[in-house]
Amino acid sequence: MLLAAASALVTTGIVFVAAPAFASSVTSAAFTGGTGTVTVGGTVYARNTGVLTLTVTTSSDTKCVDVSGAFTDHLQSGTARSSWTFGATAGAGNGVQAVTATASPSFNGQNKCTGSSGSAQASYTLDNTGPVVTAALSPAANAAGWDNSNVTITWSAADAGSGVGSGPTPANASQNGSTAGTTFTSNATDRLGNSGSGSVTVKLDKVSPTITGSRSPAANANGWNNTSVTASFTCSDALSGIKSCPGPTTASGNGAGQSVTGTAVDNADNQSSATVSGINIDRTAPTLSGTPTTSPNGAGWYNGTVAVHWSCADQAGLSGIDGACPGDSSIPGEGTGLTTSASVSDRAGNATTATSSPAVNIDRTPPVTTVTAPANWNNTDVTVALTAADALSGVAATDFRLDGGAQQTGTSVAISSEGVHTLQFWSVDKAGNTEAARTVQVLIDKTPPTINHTQSPPPNVNGWNNGNVTVTFSCADALSGLASCTGPQTVTSEGSGQPVTGTATDNAGNTATDPATVSIDKTPPTISAVPDRPANANGWYDGDVTVTFACADGLSGVDTCPAAKSLGEGADQSASGTAVDAAGNTASAGLSGINVDKTPPTLTAQFTGGWHTG
Repeated sequence: MLLAAASALVTTGIVFVAAPAFASSVTSAAFTGGTGTVTVGGTVYARNTGVLTLTVTTSSDTKCVDVSGAFTDHLQSGTARSSWTFGATAGAGNGVQAVTATASPSFNGQNKCTGSSGSAQASYTLDNTGPVVTAALSPAANAAGWDNSNVTITWSAADAGSGVGSGPTPANASQNGSTAGTTFTSNATDRLGNSGSGSVTVKLDKVSPTITGSRSPAANANGWNNTSVTASFTCSDALSGIKSCPGPTTASGNGAGQSVTGTAVDNADNQSSATVSGINIDRTAPTLSGTPTTSPNGAGWYNGTVAVHWSCADQAGLSGIDGACPGDSSIPGEGTGLTTSASVSDRAGNATTATSSPAVNIDRTPPVTTVTAPANWNNTDVTVALTAADALSGVAATDFRLDGGAQQTGTSVAISSEGVHTLQFWSVDKAGNTEAARTVQVLIDKTPPTINHTQSPPPNVNGWNNGNVTVTFSCADALSGLASCTGPQTVTSEGSGQPVTGTATDNAGNTATDPATVSIDKTPPTISAVPDRPANANGWYDGDVTVTFACADGLSGVDTCPAAKSLGEGADQSASGTAVDAAGNTASAGLSGINVDKTPPTLTAQFTGGWHTG
């Protein structure tokens, strides 16, 4: 059958369920208490082992009831009835304990409720905890749990279950003497007889802590410090202990008669103070300045030691200068931006080291002039370059005198005339240092040397030689002298007009040349003798024979060639001649074995008789 939704109305300890039309239904279920229980405001409270009774009222057709939830139980009856009672014993723990009672119209052979059923709920509350007993202190302890004045204790009790039955006992207490910890206890009981107690420990410290102060660093012999002074505090408390002790406090400002106060607080909030006084601080160094006592030259340079005067002071109201200002000092050495330094201290020990101002430029060293001039003789105009250098102040001017003449200023000296010249020179730097004068010689010779030559052997009248020829040169120079003169030159090769040049060079580089020509012909001329006709087959001529000479020379040429010669009658005659060339070389040629017979032969006949026909 369809089940309609059930609505429940819960009253204290009893749950009523308005059941739909079940075959069996529960009209009420409620707990009642016996020993170990109490009912307050309709709620049944039970402590452990408390006796409880659950009464269930059902419809009249109910034969079986099951209980489930905080405890379980089962009752059945062969005869239908409407009232059912279950016994229960309370257990440990706390809180609401609920059960559900279910009614059924029948049960089976296994003793299980069967059929359509209805149910209702009932509950009781377990209370096995005693009241909470709480102490209130007046005045209340501080956060560290301490008081520093008399304490009154007021007790109160509260119970979340059955309620307070008695107590708290005692209701009040007090603590008037200092103590590191005194514990007070009070008790209370709830309506079920559960007991509860509370305790509180009172810590009372009425004595202030001790505090002492010290300083670091200690003052110097003059009673001053030149750095920050740290005041440190030491705190102690015999009972509650130190809650706060001031940390180191630093006095850093300038001034006399300063002090630092610190306060100690113990854990009970008692306080004590201490002061570190007589702190004199001077952290400001004295002032110190040094100024040259003389001024530099117009170029901003000194060329000697510079004296410096010092002035000093200490800030008003502070420790003051310890002693006196430094005495005058000097700046030695040389260089740019030179200073000297001095120191002064005040009575607090602050020291100032200062450098003189303005920085000065000192140049004690004269400049150095480098001359660029030829070291030897020159054959042209000479320009002498004077280059001055000064490592510090720089060159102001370079001066010179040429050959003892007037002083001039400049770095280039032009010299054009021949001769030996003396140049004196020096420089001055911007600091006024003057270089020691030095000299350099300049040698100029523009005239070439002279040169001449001779030949050995000299040429013949034709200008020729027929052997080796040595050409010798002689040189001279009136000023710088000779640097070189060509030595003897021997010509051995044949040729016409062979050039042989000699050169003379003087020490200034001037040169002169002397050209010589040599003609040499070492080869004799050629000559041949030729008859004017050939001889007959017998080697005889029948008339005078003229012998002609032919001469030739391939170089110097023929100087003389022999004239033709005529040979008259005679046997084994000869004719010879000599050719001479222009160089004097000779060559001869001739003919021999020339037979000339100009006389006819004689013919003599002897006739011995007889006849001749022809």
